Amino acid sequence: MTVDNIIILAAGKGTRMGEIGKDLPKVLWPLLDKTLLEWQILYAKSLFSNAKIHINVFNYKSKILDFVEKNKQSFKDINIIEEELELDVGGAIHNVARNLSYKGRLLILNGDQFLFFSNELAKIKMHENENLMMAYNVNSNMGYNALKLKDAYFESVINNSEISTNTEIITYTGMSIINLSSLEPKPGKSKFFDTVINSNQNRTKVETLNDLEYWDFGTYDRYIESVDRLLSLDTSKFSLFLKKNTTMFEGAQKEYRKNKAIVFGALRIGADSITKDM
Repeated sequence: MTVDNIIILAAGKGTRMGEIGKDLPKVLWPLLDKTLLEWQILYAKSLFSNAKIHINVFNYKSKILDFVEKNKQSFKDINIIEEELELDVGGAIHNVARNLSYKGRLLILNGDQFLFFSNELAKIKMHENENLMMAYNVNSNMGYNALKLKDAYFESVINNSEISTNTEIITYTGMSIINLSSLEPKPGKSKFFDTVINSNQNRTKVETLNDLEYWDFGTYDRYIESVDRLLSLDTSKFSLFLKKNTTMFEGAQKEYRKNKAIVFGALRIGADSITKDM
């Protein structure tokens, strides 16, 4: 299986990032010597090195574009898509699909999440007009919605409130590969499960990821938890990835274990709080 294009979703408001998030776009929060967005580009390249990378921006557009301008080397050959209206995830995918004439396969990545797993995406077989959704097993008590499947194909989303407590479910990771020719063109704002993955419009195979490491920096608390876990663990698939792309990791790990705090850029991250250098 080949992927022609990758979109990194970076247009969100970042409303769950606390007071700091009102000024600092979530995708520009630092991790070691790079921002989450720069790490996401390297991550995308590690999955499909020949794919064209697109990044959509809307909220905090000027700040993100200013950062891109000042760090051109990190964004070399990256296509920045400036949205004129808030499109939501479905609308953002259709926006890039129109630019690609609804042709080829598009990998969708969230700008604040990193997934490491043993499945080899390039070896997964997909029929020409099918989509692929990556999923994983979790306990319903974690609050996630579930995917309803039939013969390993997506049927619908089950709201967590409708699921029994302490039940194992399969939930969506946020990563998927969309065959753009399977979409019915839709302009403007739309939801992902209305206009992209929809069993009434297309077929979507669900691949359960094995040996999954799921790293989520999408809220204030999860950012703190992920930094703590990353620097506290002796090793992880994520740390091995980071070490390939920076020399800072081991020094940061030693400092954090000693002081239970670390400074990344303008942020000082402690075990339970973050402060920003004004």
